[in-house]
Amino acid sequence: MKRRSLLTALLVCLSVLAALSGCITVNIPHKSTSAPSTTTTVPQTPSATPATTPVNPGARPVITSFSAAPSAVNIGVASTLSWSVSGADAVSIDHGVGSVALSGSRTVLPATTTVYTLTATNSTGSNMAATQIVVATASPSPTPYNPTPSPSYYNLPVINYFTANPSSIATGTYSSLSWSVSNATSVTITPSIGPVASSGSLAVQPSQTMTFTLMATGPGGNTSATTTLTVSDQQQQLTANYTGTWLLTTTRGWEGRMFLQQVGNAVTGSYEYQHGHITGMVSGLALTGTWSEEPTYAPPDDLGSFTVTMSPDGSYWSGTWQYSPSSTYSGGRFEAYRQ
Repeated sequence: MKRRSLLTALLVCLSVLAALSGCITVNIPHKSTSAPSTTTTVPQTPSATPATTPVNPGARPVITSFSAAPSAVNIGVASTLSWSVSGADAVSIDHGVGSVALSGSRTVLPATTTVYTLTATNSTGSNMAATQIVVATASPSPTPYNPTPSPSYYNLPVINYFTANPSSIATGTYSSLSWSVSNATSVTITPSIGPVASSGSLAVQPSQTMTFTLMATGPGGNTSATTTLTVSDQQQQLTANYTGTWLLTTTRGWEGRMFLQQVGNAVTGSYEYQHGHITGMVSGLALTGTWSEEPTYAPPDDLGSFTVTMSPDGSYWSGTWQYSPSSTYSGGRFEAYRQ
């Protein structure tokens, strides 16, 4: 009887435990034989600004230098363009040179006096610079007339040409004397220059109109030639100063302001239409150069040339502009009044 009671009690307990097992789950962790792993979370620190952050972001390219050497040559003689640019995605030079590196040099052989324009472009815009190469065009002297030539006549020196280019300049600017002589033992240019080689060129800056004389001496005697360089007076120079703000109108119906800055013979500037830029060179009252506009500042439709002439009193100028030769557009006329 006692055994049955014990058995009964045990069964009751088992029944209770079985009932409870449907509601309670006990998880007994297994003991690991290795040390528990430890995970440490390190807060993320914002990364520093990269070392390659562009300097002065959003600025136009900087043209450090753009020059031609020599700047005055005889026809058929080469010159070298040299340049240095920073901050540009693309650099180009007109008159057939094309795209170039950020810095370098290129040999050119212009047939006539030429203003080369360098255009540097990045995502912000463009800047331009210009340099001129003066080319002396041969101008042979006529054959001397001698109705009864003596034997020594055939040994006279021959002056192939002697020129000043340009032949008219403003006070404080330069022209280039160029010459070529054959069959001469000595060549002299006066005034002030003295003995020179049988051919060459020389930059001069007279303060007043001057006539230069070239004297060539050879076995048969002497031959001479002259060239006159006209120099504007100070008043005329002032009227050719393009620095200032101008109200511009065109035959295309557009009008707006143009801002020009002249340093020596060089002129740079901008105008409101299409955020345009211009660069050019002054000779007397004339300004010749190139223009460029958004969106590309490049040929064929966003870059071209222009020529204008200022009035004697310096209050007004007018002229024409052209597109690049490969453009399908035609140019037109434009004029501006000083503000």
